[in-house]
Amino acid sequence: GIARAMAPEDAMHRIDDVFDLIKKAVAKYADMENLPYTEIVKEIARYQGRPRRRTVDNG
Repeated sequence: GIARAMAPEDAMHRIDDVFDLIKKAVAKYADMENLPYTEIVKEIARYQGRPRRRTVDNG
């Protein structure tokens, strides 16, 4: 969500350094309270993680 708020034109939002991303977001929006939380929450709700791996049962 924060990555999209920082660069909405990017299709892929790979985050290599979350601390740097937050630092840049605070610099852009002047304060954590000013972040576009509505958009961030929409992105979080839309997120689909990868499927869980199946474990092998040795028992």
